[in-house]
Amino acid sequence: MIEGPLLFLPSGNLGDWLMRGLAVVGAAALGGFGAGLILQLSARLTTTRPAPRPVLRLVRILGAIACGLLVATLLFHAGGPGGGGSGTGGGKDSAKGEYVANLAKDAAPPKERAKSDMPANQSELRIVVLARTDGRNYRVEGDPHARTLDEVEALVKERRAQQPPLRNLVIVVYQDSPSHDHPIVEKLKELAKSSGLTPEISLPEGQVP
Repeated sequence: MIEGPLLFLPSGNLGDWLMRGLAVVGAAALGGFGAGLILQLSARLTTTRPAPRPVLRLVRILGAIACGLLVATLLFHAGGPGGGGSGTGGGKDSAKGEYVANLAKDAAPPKERAKSDMPANQSELRIVVLARTDGRNYRVEGDPHARTLDEVEALVKERRAQQPPLRNLVIVVYQDSPSHDHPIVEKLKELAKSSGLTPEISLPEGQVP
């Protein structure tokens, strides 16, 4: 049974740890040799004499220690064997608690939804006539929700108060809508006239989308 320092090494990455250890040893050897070489060259250039051996040995030891520590720091504190990842995905608590609060604070505030279903920069309101039996026979073009005549009247009053004010009410009658002289259509015409709008009839081809 193997005991000692190997107990502290991850068994799955033992080869990686050994390679890193050899790299540290090699770096220390190169650092000691390089430091000694620099000292010898400096001594030759400045004093024309070789450097004292005790000083040369000390410089080599210090160079080896410095290079070994530098390489060890780069290899063993950069995430360990297998790499520690860049951290861009966030931790296990990312998108929770304070993280969410910060995201919500930095996000652009949502635009307030307009009260009307029609853009305020248009002066006409297009109402599609529907063949229904529940009283919801009208729908603003582009809006999937059916409305009653009273709801259309409330929408017309709202649009009349906006700028530019509403001027035309386009009554869109498809082939499967009630006919253009049906009471459902006539009530919409009367609503337009009583609201000071110009009623127009649109007869597109096809069925109500």
